Amino acid sequence: MIIVKYSKEIEKIIETYTPNNLIVARELYIQKLSYIPELTFYKTLERMTKKNKIMRVSKGLYCVPKSTRFGEVGINHKETINYFTGENNETGMMIGYFLYNKYGLTTQISKTFELYSNLISEERKVINFVRIYKMNMELSPAKVNLIELLEILGNYNKIEDLNEANLKEFISYAVTKYENEVAEEVLGKMKYKKSTIALLSKLLDYYGIQNSLKTHYSAISTFKIPIMEGIYEFAR
Repeated sequence: MIIVKYSKEIEKIIETYTPNNLIVARELYIQKLSYIPELTFYKTLERMTKKNKIMRVSKGLYCVPKSTRFGEVGINHKETINYFTGENNETGMMIGYFLYNKYGLTTQISKTFELYSNLISEERKVINFVRIYKMNMELSPAKVNLIELLEILGNYNKIEDLNEANLKEFISYAVTKYENEVAEEVLGKMKYKKSTIALLSKLLDYYGIQNSLKTHYSAISTFKIPIMEGIYEFAR
């Protein structure tokens, strides 16, 4: 009888979720149902899934499916992205080709969406066409601006059909948003190649923007990236 009571309590709380809102099982359990035996909680989710009351999106993630004339429909990539990035990028941000398209660096479109989020505990999580990478810090507009710049500088030579004119325009804009304190925090939390940091340092020096990036790489290091000098020339 106790198990039945617990199951009904779990179902009642899950019924408060609107269709296609992500349900993070671990988060739900800790915040609202920790007084229930954990095994009972997950067994209840399993039974609800079999009865189509909820839909398993990925490991530890569920949603209440949306009923349509075509049947039950689960969460789509837009809803997944919105959950992991937040309305104002407070919990995550887009990278990859979504970012490159944002600044007109290419017209190529990827079927896979990539983003950073501080809402996952594992290093990487894949939900259908969305790849989520762990980020161990809260975001702010200044951090988003810097990470976008680092992501593009670190990957521009891999972007298909790169629009060099738009890349130059992006760099000219992005470096003016640089904040050294923000850079120190970001580089302390995220791993970027020393060649990427060195390139950003050169660009900031060219624009006369003070920075302490040289402390993150050896001044005598030689980075074997042939196109690196080419991008530096864009700024001239």
